[in-house]
Amino acid sequence: MTSYLLLPFVAGVSIILQAGLNRYSSTQLGLLSAVLLNSLVFFLVSLAIWILVKKGMMPVPQSLAIQPVTEFKVWWLIPGTFGFLIVLCIPLGLQYLPASIVFGLSIATQLVMSVAWDYFTAGIVPTVQKIIGLCVLFVGSLLMVT
Repeated sequence: MTSYLLLPFVAGVSIILQAGLNRYSSTQLGLLSAVLLNSLVFFLVSLAIWILVKKGMMPVPQSLAIQPVTEFKVWWLIPGTFGFLIVLCIPLGLQYLPASIVFGLSIATQLVMSVAWDYFTAGIVPTVQKIIGLCVLFVGSLLMVT
């Protein structure tokens, strides 16, 4: 389990680097072209890994195993739309705001949404400590903006 704690750190570093590099590539490509290129690379890497796993050439934990699909649900398309918004909005914000503000507000918003997600999907009631932590985080985010 402790090795899985590295995943948020990898994601955090990747989000900053991806958004920052998108900002710079968008100055030459245009932001929508940079987003499209991102999506193409994402698709190709995902497809390559999917093929390797499907052919048994890449062992993965059960949580990453390919499951048989017996029916298609339209809502499965929604996460891709959110992914598009992440890849578009963060670099766009970086064109007009410092990275510390863009990511400070983004992280604060993510924490609020994660607490709401836990509450509405898993019934996890936020503790007083979490609520205080969110308040402190938002005060910090506001201080970053001023």
